Amino acid sequence: MTSVMRFHASVSAASRFRFTVLAGISAERYRAIARRMDIGLALKLSWHSYAQTTFPSKVIELAAMGMLVCTTSISDIPDIFEGESAILLSAETPVELAAALREAATDRTRSAARARNGRARVLERFSRARVGAELGAFLLR
Repeated sequence: MTSVMRFHASVSAASRFRFTVLAGISAERYRAIARRMDIGLALKLSWHSYAQTTFPSKVIELAAMGMLVCTTSISDIPDIFEGESAILLSAETPVELAAALREAATDRTRSAARARNGRARVLERFSRARVGAELGAFLLR
């Protein structure tokens, strides 16, 4: 079982963001919902103990599914996503997050390009073939 957060945004001047958390859903339902999402959030905070202890596999999953990734700049994330391939939050504040989501919802062309760039980047760097080859080269040194 897993969970997913559904994000609804209105881009009017008086926009408000609404989140729906769906907890305890099957992997199949998660994938079906995720395929319809435009933005994936990965919001570990840099000051939290988990921030530097785990590889950020969630952002790779989100980008590989074609979502625009909106994430904090923890762990290896700045090395994975460069330039226009994700939204990297530096201030880690609600105001920064709301502004980033509002911009992403307003400028759909840029958001779609960033999502494509992020997907291409993670598929090129983290494909089974590439990871397998790099692991094999490391083990055979």
